[in-house]
Amino acid sequence: MRGTPSLIRYSDVFRLCIFAVPLTLLGKLFDPATWISLVTIVMGLAATLRALSDSVAGTGIAQFFGGMSQGTFSATVPLYYTYWYTREEMALRVTLYVGVGASLGNQRFHP
Repeated sequence: MRGTPSLIRYSDVFRLCIFAVPLTLLGKLFDPATWISLVTIVMGLAATLRALSDSVAGTGIAQFFGGMSQGTFSATVPLYYTYWYTREEMALRVTLYVGVGASLGNQRFHP
């Protein structure tokens, strides 16, 4: 969006750091598959609303929920892996998860 203040453009990184731990801990209270599905739906809705937004306020609100869901998702998936895999198997799975994210150019991925 042209003319968007830099705080709006980069604020999702701050939200990613702020919401990763509390919402991942909240995810431990629920069924992991349900929690990840809910977070993914919120992420998709935020991306859709951000694309449809024509104001700075609308973009900021959509970006808030997008950053919140990204932070939750990137920290919950490795937690989800711990329910089934041993420590040795986890190393390969998390390496693939991080490696694929990096190879696709997802620069905001920081688990």
